[in-house]
Amino acid sequence: MPQRFWIVIHHVIIVMILAAVATNWNNVARNPIALTGAGYVLAVLVPTAIWFVPRLLRLTDPDNDMPADVWRRRSKLWERLSLVRGAVVIALIIPLLVAVEVRA
Repeated sequence: MPQRFWIVIHHVIIVMILAAVATNWNNVARNPIALTGAGYVLAVLVPTAIWFVPRLLRLTDPDNDMPADVWRRRSKLWERLSLVRGAVVIALIIPLLVAVEVRA
């Protein structure tokens, strides 16, 4: 079931980012970069939980009685915003990859 997978993955991501911030807290070079990872949680996971997931569940609900034109318009909006969300994720992953190369 895809829902279970994403719930587990998001919790793992949160734990790993908090661990990265905690283990790099005293590292002046890496700490700001690790905090950028925490920004991922706020910038992506919160809107995902508040807007993207509930909308997706409504759009994919087999008992949904939404008219086809409304469904199409809402699904296109969801898709466009999801692409923007994906770009944000990529932008926030880049500093984390850079952090791996930063010497203590």
